[in-house]
Amino acid sequence: MLKHSQGMIMVDSTHNSSDNTSLSDGRKFSLYTFMIRDPVVGKGLPVCWAFTASAATQAPSLYWCIFHVLKAFKNKAQFHLNDKVEAEEAVADFCKIMYDERDPEGGLQVLYGKWLTVSISFVEYVQTQWAPNIVHWAMAYCSKPHQGIHTNNYVEAWHKILKTYYLNVQDSRHRIDKVIQILADRVQTAYLITHIQVAEGIKRQRTNKFQDMAKAKADEYTPAIMQLLGIKVRQTPTHASYMVQYILRDEDELGQIQSCTCEYFVQYGSTCKHMFYLAKHYKLLVVKNATEFVEQASPPPQPRMNLNDWAPDGSFRRELPPNGPGNTAPTGGQTTKQSKKRRINEPQSSRDGPEPSAEDTEVDKPLMNNEDFALFFNHWQRNPSAR
Repeated sequence: MLKHSQGMIMVDSTHNSSDNTSLSDGRKFSLYTFMIRDPVVGKGLPVCWAFTASAATQAPSLYWCIFHVLKAFKNKAQFHLNDKVEAEEAVADFCKIMYDERDPEGGLQVLYGKWLTVSISFVEYVQTQWAPNIVHWAMAYCSKPHQGIHTNNYVEAWHKILKTYYLNVQDSRHRIDKVIQILADRVQTAYLITHIQVAEGIKRQRTNKFQDMAKAKADEYTPAIMQLLGIKVRQTPTHASYMVQYILRDEDELGQIQSCTCEYFVQYGSTCKHMFYLAKHYKLLVVKNATEFVEQASPPPQPRMNLNDWAPDGSFRRELPPNGPGNTAPTGGQTTKQSKKRRINEPQSSRDGPEPSAEDTEVDKPLMNNEDFALFFNHWQRNPSAR
């Protein structure tokens, strides 16, 4: 997750996603979704799900969701100030502090002095709740590349799609095993198909509002303007100039621009104008550490019994007698007289395993050979009553 998301992972939980009848004491299942921004498609990509019925442990917090921070601050401002206009003004002051990348602590001191004469309880609330946690919500402390993501809107939107389109919780709630099956079969397949379509140029790549600002700057440049400004773009088989790195894909997939050495990309980890410009004129995808969807074959399940208890060629399956007095489980080389129907949907040469032994092919022998038939015929002639 850290590799493909540039360290930016969004986590949120939702309830009422599955049936809760298997729990006691009124507990409910909560579905946690770990999501990144798909660098190829440009949309949110769920990379992990987790179900839990316990809410006893506080979730770790790094960067708080700005949407929830402002929502909580607005509710408390209305409670302490008892005036809608003053509450909106206090929220505006708080937003200035949040986006102040130079001195947010100084902004808090100005806020204290302004609102202390209006409401002491409001100032105490800010001092106890938000001042000690300033590193979690102030943009000045977002030192790691955050791709312009300050909210959990990717996860919120995904949970809405999950409940309305895949689970349809309005009608009924599925058992938790059914929900897991839907996530594994339908959801994963849908995201995989979308990823392939964008990688091959069938669908367009999406950008968010933060990227649109850099894209707008790139659209202002044309080859004529670049030549007039003396800006040259050189291309080699491995990387393009202005230290914008890209990789070539297969013939069916578009190339991918991965990074740039400019200050903007280093600070935000989001696509810069140089990357957008080259992507536009060379028909490349803008990707940061592209997620590779590699279908790896799952190893076969380990057998829970001795394989010698079963026919080596897979053509027959012999029923094991129940263990009890006088009965022992058959070992290698032993057979039982009961057998299942032989498979005829594939030729014998295509089956794996060694050639069957004489005992294994006993069921294919005729019921009577020539000698047995002669003895039976002579017995039939001597005993007319048997006719």
